Formats: sequence, structure tokens, C-alpha cells
Amino acid sequence: MFRLIGPQSSNMIEDLPRLDHLRPEALAAYCQGALRDGTFSAPHRTHRISQAEVGWLHVLRAILERLGWRSWIYREGRNRRVWILETTASFLSLSFEASDLVGKPEGLHYVRGYFDADGGMPRDPGARLYFQFVQKDRRTGGSSSGPHRTSNLWPQWHPGIP
Repeated sequence: MFRLIGPQSSNMIEDLPRLDHLRPEALAAYCQGALRDGTFSAPHRTHRISQAEVGWLHVLRAILERLGWRSWIYREGRNRRVWILETTASFLSLSFEASDLVGKPEGLHYVRGYFDADGGMPRDPGARLYFQFVQKDRRTGGSSSGPHRTSNLWPQWHPGIP
């Protein structure tokens, strides 16, 4: 299916078969949400998403593969802890209008992708649970941070989350 590269910090790869029950529209919305943390390379006509850990990028790569799009993962620089997923998926757009997904099941998947790319939680399981979105662009909806009520919006393939 795909070649693993780089250190694996979680069991995300083992959870990939769980993607089979999700509709392509839900997976595409997840990718579109994840792209809120991405860039577009005009000369190469590709989208790039970077992360410090490579595990989640493998999940994203598997989703793109299931949708029929090529992507590849590489380390940026020899001594940096930055991993890049680059893809030719033409359905992705930095100008995607997420408000069209309000009230639709795909809207939840968009939020999941957005959070997985830009959000965070305490690493210590004993710590008070809170969600934090880290985003400077208030127009994209990611400007809030701090304690939030938990909900059942988390994707089934995300390890360690009930």
C-alpha cells in the first residue's frame, strides 16, 4: 500500500483499515480541513502539509491514496524534525469555502482534519482535558484556544482517544 519512512510515534498505521467504512466525501472533507495547515506550490502544482511527527502524515497519505491521488512524504532538511506530505490532489484548494459543509456530515470530518492539522491536547493522560486550536488566521475558524467541552467528533482512527 505505502512505504513507511521516518520514526513512528503512534499506532496510527495499524488503525488504517478503519478508513474503509468512511465515504469518499467524508475523507475528502477531512483532507480539505487538514489543508488549512498547508501551502500550495504554484511551480510544482502541489499542496504541502508539514508536521513534526510523520505518523499522521501516513494516515493522510492513505486517505489520499484511497481517493485515487498520489502523495509522498519526505523529511525537510537533514537535521530538522519537519516532515512534509506533498500531493497532486487537484480537489484540494486553499480557498475552499467550509461554510458549505455546515449541517452536513462532511462538516464534522472537515473539523476533524482541521483539528488534527492545527490542534492539540495535553500529552499527560492525567492532565485536565482541553482542546486547543492554533491558528493566526481568524477567518478560518481556528482562532479559539483554551478549554472546550469534549464531544464525539473525534475520528475513529485517531489512537488513544475514546
